[in-house]
Amino acid sequence: MRTPSRRQLLASIGSTTAALSVAGCLDDTETPTGGSTTGSDSTTDTTTADPSTGTATETVDRGFRSWIPEPAALDSETATLYDADLAALWAHRDSLPRNAFENFAGTLATAEGPTLVGATRWEESVRLYGDQLLLVRTSLSESELAAALGPTRFSATGEYDGVTLYERSDATATTTEGGAGPGTADRRRETVAAVDGVLVRGFGPGGRDRVETVLDRRAGDGEGLIASSDTVPALYDRTSGSDMRVLDPPLASDAPPALREASRFLYAWELSPSETTFSVAAAYGDGVDRTAGELADAIASVTPDRYGGFEGTTEGEVTVTTGTVPTDSFDPFGGSTDSGSQPTAPQVSFDFEYDADAGTVTIAHAGGEAARADLLTVDVEGRPTPTQFTDEYDELTAGDGITVDVSGVEQGSVLHIVWTSPDGDAAQVIVEFGLP
Repeated sequence: MRTPSRRQLLASIGSTTAALSVAGCLDDTETPTGGSTTGSDSTTDTTTADPSTGTATETVDRGFRSWIPEPAALDSETATLYDADLAALWAHRDSLPRNAFENFAGTLATAEGPTLVGATRWEESVRLYGDQLLLVRTSLSESELAAALGPTRFSATGEYDGVTLYERSDATATTTEGGAGPGTADRRRETVAAVDGVLVRGFGPGGRDRVETVLDRRAGDGEGLIASSDTVPALYDRTSGSDMRVLDPPLASDAPPALREASRFLYAWELSPSETTFSVAAAYGDGVDRTAGELADAIASVTPDRYGGFEGTTEGEVTVTTGTVPTDSFDPFGGSTDSGSQPTAPQVSFDFEYDADAGTVTIAHAGGEAARADLLTVDVEGRPTPTQFTDEYDELTAGDGITVDVSGVEQGSVLHIVWTSPDGDAAQVIVEFGLP
């Protein structure tokens, strides 16, 4: 069994988002309006938790967060949820590493699409990664949001449940790097709804269906992700006041048992000018007995050295480990440090061979520099594949390759090869391949 790496935790976050970049310019001339700077929970949140059980005891009402559907409503089994208080991140931008706020914006506020609203108008966001769905609550009215969509290649294409839908398709590049696939233009398709001051953005060929599913949830149809069980509200309650959360991030196959055996868990960060509090909340099902100390040790083993001071507590079925990281080095999406002082991704080419009958993709090092296998992660839409380069190699050189099972993966999904820096400070997609 491979030894857990201190890069694992941040790499698992970075690998799901490293392909994203900030599109457009950030408006830095105003102060955000309407956003909370004390945590990402909506003011309409009425959830409390019973300290004896760690589970929610009241009806959940989390404003626009309640619009996020269960993954099953989007034909998915699982999904990673990013939840951010964008106004709080903006307020602390000068305490963060250089370019860190831009990295946050690219992941949490714009995703694959263009910047539609200036950063000073962002309040909160939730992003369901793997299902290409993003909701951003703003300080703008519906008419102001509609006006913002006009200059950005969006066209009104109809209504759904009384809400106008807008669509965009960039008719530029038609193929992905590495060969056949759905092409960049297809993946940049986007449907947007602007309702109650919230931008609902669905990406890719199924973007319209995703937006309509969110609008169904807004109308009260179906189950919401956060309120679908007592577990997620309890995890939220134990991390109240956080400025950013990541619910159910993907895990490496050799992650410590205290993480792998959790039925649900989330990472959370609460910023202050000098020090950021980092928490991991985990819920364990029946028959799983993990102590707070075991979770604290597990988190310490997979976080970079700049994270420290881990302590654990347990209330009912929810166990929380809390530590700290200097705010001036907090940038889980990487890329904020000077390139001259950090290792850079290897210059390497990969070939991809898709076998439709077998449902596999063979990935081979096709030339360039040698690459450490333990710094590379293969994922499909942010989810690490069962087969990784480390299963076969310590170092990749020309001709080395692996075959990855992609049977059952949705058409149009994108496979990434993500390089993570040795210290876990940065993650970068070095190549991607669109699955036919």
